[in-house]
Order: sequence, then structure tokens, then C-alpha cells
Amino acid sequence: MKYEWETDALDLLHDLIHKINHDKKYINSEFYIVGIAVENESTGEGAYLSMLENDSSVILSDIMRDVASDAENFYQTTILNRRT
Repeated sequence: MKYEWETDALDLLHDLIHKINHDKKYINSEFYIVGIAVENESTGEGAYLSMLENDSSVILSDIMRDVASDAENFYQTTILNRRT
């Protein structure tokens, strides 16, 4: 389920990220922004906003697994840090 604030954030960020991804000075770089994590400061909710359509490709699936793993590691580190 997408909240209205997520749609608003996606609308705002999509054009900006599209410009970065297609800027000539970055075209030959080794990265491409596939999405961004955002927080709604009013509600404390977070969301991952994808800049790509899900085309069911294996490569995209692998990229999303990497992103999910990084987010999970960050979460687990935060929980461990709170316990100590």
C-alpha cells in the first residue's frame, strides 16, 4: 500500500533522479540510481521509492535483494547498538 506522502515524494524525486541518471557527466559512471529511501518526519514512516518499473528481470531482482540486505543489516546494527 502506498500512502499519499509516498506518491508525493516519488513525484518530487523522480524528475531529479532522472536528471542525475541521464546527466552527461555521470553517464559513464559505474552507478545508476535505482531508488531512494525516504522518511516522513511527521509520521516516522519510511519507504523505498523505486525509480524503475518492475520488469521481472533476474538482474533487477538481484539488485533489490542487495538493497534489502543492506537495509536489514542497518536495522540489525541499530537494534544491537540499542542493547549495548
